[in-house]
Amino acid sequence: MQQISKYFEKANLPLVLTNEPFARGRGVEEIFQMTIEGKKREQFKIFKGVGTDVRVLDVDKDRRQVLLFVKEPKREFTEVSYARKRGKTFETIRQTSEGIKRYLAGMDERHLFISELPHERGKINTVEDAHRWLKSVEVKDTKKKKDSKVIRQGEWFFADVNSEERLVINEKVDWVLPQRALPTRGKPHTADYLLNVGEKTFIKGKVRHADHKTIKFLDWQRVYRNTERIANTYGWID
Repeated sequence: MQQISKYFEKANLPLVLTNEPFARGRGVEEIFQMTIEGKKREQFKIFKGVGTDVRVLDVDKDRRQVLLFVKEPKREFTEVSYARKRGKTFETIRQTSEGIKRYLAGMDERHLFISELPHERGKINTVEDAHRWLKSVEVKDTKKKKDSKVIRQGEWFFADVNSEERLVINEKVDWVLPQRALPTRGKPHTADYLLNVGEKTFIKGKVRHADHKTIKFLDWQRVYRNTERIANTYGWID
C-alpha cells in the first residue's frame, strides 16, 4: 500500500495516520475516516480502515495541496452522535459507497480544507484537474469573456452581472436583505447586501468569512457555488 505520508510531507501538509478509528459507533473500525483537527496547529488525520485503497494521485507543492484517491468496499455501520442541547444520543445507520471518491485536500489561504470532488464530471487525476472541475460551467463561461472578472472566496465564486441580470436586480431592489449569510455547512460567508431572485443569488458590498480575507464589491455580483459534493457519506469529514 502506498505510503501517503511522504506525499503530504512533499506538499508541506501535516498528517497523522492513526491505527485507531476516531468516529463513534459500531462498525467504524473498518471504514475510512478523514478529518482536520486542531485549532492553533491544524493537521489532517486519517484512519484507512480495512481493505481500503487510499492513494495520493498528485501533489502541488506551490498550492500545498494533494489529490487523494479512496476506494473501499460497501459496508454498513452505525454512527453515534450526541446532541448537547437536547441531551440525547442519536444513532444513524449509514453505508459506505463502492465507487471511487477523490478529495482535494490542503491549504486555502489561512486554514486546511477537504473537498470531495464531483464524481460525474470527467477525469480528475491532478490537482489542476480538481480546480478546473470545481468551477461550474457558468464560472468557466464568465472567465472566457473579456473584461469579466471572477473572484473566489472559499467555495464561492463571484462574477460580474450581465445587462439582463442588472435589469432584474433593479426591478427587485426592494427584496435586498442586509447582512445575510450564504448557505454553507460550516462557518458562514456573510455579505453586506444579498438578493435572491428565483435560483439566482446576487451580493454587493463586503463579503466576510473567518477563514478568508474580506473582499469588497462596489457593484452587484452573481454568486456561484463550486461543484463540491455536499452530501458526504461521512458526517465527520470537515
